[in-house]
Amino acid sequence: MGLDANGSRFLLHARSTGVKFDSTLMIGRQDLHIRKSDLLSLMHEYPGCCVDGADGIIGKSNCSYADDFLRCLGAVTVDSLDHSSFEGAAICHDLNEPISDQYHGRYDVVLDGGSLEHVFDIRQAFRNCMQLVRAGGHYLGITPANNFMGHGFYQFSPEFYFRLFSEPNGFEMQTMILFEHRRNSAWYEVRSPTEVRSRVSLKNFERTYLLVIARRVADKPILLSPPQQSDYEAAWHGVGDKAPIRHLGDEAGFVAGTIEQLKRFGCRLTRRTYFEPLYFRRIR
Repeated sequence: MGLDANGSRFLLHARSTGVKFDSTLMIGRQDLHIRKSDLLSLMHEYPGCCVDGADGIIGKSNCSYADDFLRCLGAVTVDSLDHSSFEGAAICHDLNEPISDQYHGRYDVVLDGGSLEHVFDIRQAFRNCMQLVRAGGHYLGITPANNFMGHGFYQFSPEFYFRLFSEPNGFEMQTMILFEHRRNSAWYEVRSPTEVRSRVSLKNFERTYLLVIARRVADKPILLSPPQQSDYEAAWHGVGDKAPIRHLGDEAGFVAGTIEQLKRFGCRLTRRTYFEPLYFRRIR
């Protein structure tokens, strides 16, 4: 678990959109996998997003954990939650089990930098994390999407997060970003399946992450009933023109999702990913 250049940029991006880090909880204590000089350069790309003296904080830090970086983003309280205290977690708890009411609504930011895919009871794990966020606060997620089989128990689709962080659970999805794990990777904003009336699909060669910014807008009970996949729900309830109009990624399969061109009948394959504009809008 840890923040590399993309993860660090994501937190700066979140701060630039108005996310307040005053009281922050990390799910698993996050390492920093970025050099000090590179982190300082990133911070300078986002003027006004760091507290006064942030350069000095990072300059004196050993940068082994992300605590000081989070303080640069305005965090006064930085805690971490883990199954054990082996990395100095402030809260020791197994996320497969319900968390105590004393922690509900305590944090402005709950940050999962790549932990929840390792928890078997994924419904309980997310319910716990969502309960930890106070009304007006944010859940931030850096989570594996494609090509992470074997990394943990799960890898996630956009549909999962759009349906989870939704009005019935007292949340709204503010931003979802997708990127392939490589240096200077492009970032793509991901559209909701209900908005495009289609399954949002991608087939590619590269390890791929989703970045999630979701805001808790109301103090509601969380996951009283399980979310349903949007296209099936539309079909079951007969919502007419709101029903999905295509499963483009499924129908086009590996060719449309992974290979930019088959060069007609020459069949020269490339490793360049095709990002369907209906689903993905490049933002950097």
